[in-house]
Amino acid sequence: MKITSKQYALSLYELVFGKNETEASSLLKAFVNLIIENRDYNKVDEIMAEFSRIWDDRNSELAVSLTSARKLESDSKNIIAEYLKNKTGFNEINFSEKIDDKILGGMVLRYHDKILDGSLKNNLNNLKEKIII
Repeated sequence: MKITSKQYALSLYELVFGKNETEASSLLKAFVNLIIENRDYNKVDEIMAEFSRIWDDRNSELAVSLTSARKLESDSKNIIAEYLKNKTGFNEINFSEKIDDKILGGMVLRYHDKILDGSLKNNLNNLKEKIII
């Protein structure tokens, strides 16, 4: 029976949760050896993504990728964080920010498997499609 990325990630979480750094390091080495032994090293990226989701869920933290055309002020990020807390039920929102002038304006939020695209580029493309039809 093949082990799924989610099963690996859940096992990893259960192995390291509550352990000190020395114990976690030792367990992580054994975990990596198991992945190599099972020849599942092609699943490492998926395992880490699943592990991150599990960690966030269990610790009520939400990792959010925020892409905007320019750096947002802290007031704007606070408003977005409150919106996401209400929408998702997470207590803590952790942003990783990226500036991309190709989106022209607005922002794109990515978390878990969701994308909230409020970029000017996306809105203009949607308007263009409506006009053409």
